[in-house]
Amino acid sequence: MSATPSLRWGILGCGRIAHKLAHAMQTSSTARLIAIASRDQGRADAFAEDYSLPYAHGSYETLLANPEVEAVYIATVHPEHAEWAIKAAEAGKHILCEKPVTMNTTEAERVVAAARTHDVFFMEAFMYRWHPQFIKLTDMLASGVIGDVFQIEAHFCFKSERDPDGRLYNKALGGGALLDIGCYPMSIARRVAGIALGMPFADPTELEGSATFDPETGVDVTSSAVMSYEGKIRVELLCSIQIDKSAELKIYGSKGMLVMHNCFNCEGEIELINKPHATPPLPSDTSRPLAIYEVEAVSKYLAEREAPNMTWGDTLGNMRALDLWREAIGLRYDCDA
Repeated sequence: MSATPSLRWGILGCGRIAHKLAHAMQTSSTARLIAIASRDQGRADAFAEDYSLPYAHGSYETLLANPEVEAVYIATVHPEHAEWAIKAAEAGKHILCEKPVTMNTTEAERVVAAARTHDVFFMEAFMYRWHPQFIKLTDMLASGVIGDVFQIEAHFCFKSERDPDGRLYNKALGGGALLDIGCYPMSIARRVAGIALGMPFADPTELEGSATFDPETGVDVTSSAVMSYEGKIRVELLCSIQIDKSAELKIYGSKGMLVMHNCFNCEGEIELINKPHATPPLPSDTSRPLAIYEVEAVSKYLAEREAPNMTWGDTLGNMRALDLWREAIGLRYDCDA
């Protein structure tokens, strides 16, 4: 397994997350961003100027047809992920796709099938999975330092401005708390539960959910879920675009407790509370951009076509669990038909 030097990248979409990845790639020795695509040529030109890119494409199709581009980051709105991931695979491009990977399990299965058929790398872009702070937490958990895990709590909330025409409140654009940010606590709980049970990840055996919906647009503004794993581990999840609350992960065990603050941007401390021997909080190394770690993972595991911290099976399992959560609260999108 060897890293591919200077893998040449293109980005589909010019939004905020695309800028984060572009910034991160400027610090990488194994990735080089060379192209950007937008449906608005002016936006593509401006993005390319910001990052000194040689190619600014006025359509996604022309970027995928660019023979210089070897890998693509899909930064479009959620409902377009499946379409462009499949088209990227058909074009022979390796794929890093923004979360949630698709709108539902059926779409995710089609994307994975396309990656397999066309023999390209594919990974869902949960940045935290590759950060040293999260890996430190999982190593501590696997060591048995808090004993047998019996409870996991994960939440991701922020207070947004209510804009009925904005992406978060627009159902046609995949809006709502559950898909946009609920995918994070679901993914982290499944990873933690899996490690606690001696597996890479674990899927819930039971799930109950509740939600509050915007009366005008119909998107969920706050969603919660209670899950269980084989009767051994209980999980509580919360996501909201109405609540001002930082992201946090708590893992309760028979010998103590692990807490990871700001767990999805990996900027917070890890606390090990193991009375009477609680240890000082472990600070995070924030010297490198969060996105750089997943970018370098693509290069490192390119030949394997999937990466161990975010496998195809993990992505499909997370999508199935999100579908169960949506079913529990009665949240449906047009694509579900």
